[in-house]
Amino acid sequence: MYMGESEATITLEDLLIAGYSVFGSPVFCPVEIDELNELEEKLNQARSELNKSTSKKASHSSWMKKFVDSGSEIEHEAFLTLWLLRFVLSPHNAVVKSVFPIAVRLPRGTRIALAPAVLSGICKDLSSLKEKIVALTKFDNRGDEDNELAVTVRSPFQLVQIWAWERFLHLRPEPNLIKTDEPRFAHWHEQFIVVENVRKVYHNFTLKSTVRSVDELG
Repeated sequence: MYMGESEATITLEDLLIAGYSVFGSPVFCPVEIDELNELEEKLNQARSELNKSTSKKASHSSWMKKFVDSGSEIEHEAFLTLWLLRFVLSPHNAVVKSVFPIAVRLPRGTRIALAPAVLSGICKDLSSLKEKIVALTKFDNRGDEDNELAVTVRSPFQLVQIWAWERFLHLRPEPNLIKTDEPRFAHWHEQFIVVENVRKVYHNFTLKSTVRSVDELG
């Protein structure tokens, strides 16, 4: 689906540009090598130990304290576990064992298709967000005031924000100048903007795109 010259939603191509692979094994493939099974079990044991601690939870902070500069043989896998949970797959408040098979395979050069999994989570959240916006619009039409609908977003929604800034000029701050060896995301490092009426900006963009398309048709 396109709006003028820009995609109307985030795509696999966007995630590929962001550095997520579209090729490789699915994220849900189990570990089939004994050596990797042992590493996965060690990660699971570490998680179980934290779950039995005073906090009764393998939180991100306790996971970091356990492994940072620990010299543990699974320190790298533990780091990847946290990275997957916070920046790739649907975030959780605690460490979940479903990411362990991915964390032990990545350092061994196994290519894993992370992009489809990331996109799936984003699309799910976008659908939920759309439903909430439609519901809120119905409330507005009734003349209700102070209506609020909570939306829980579990996917790495910063990717959607960057996608929007890349495509909607009036919704974005001034991008940073970046060096040739820096990633594209460096354009938006520590950038911030407040848009009072997103709907109006979106409407104006759609109207201009429609007029341009009509003019091109002649």
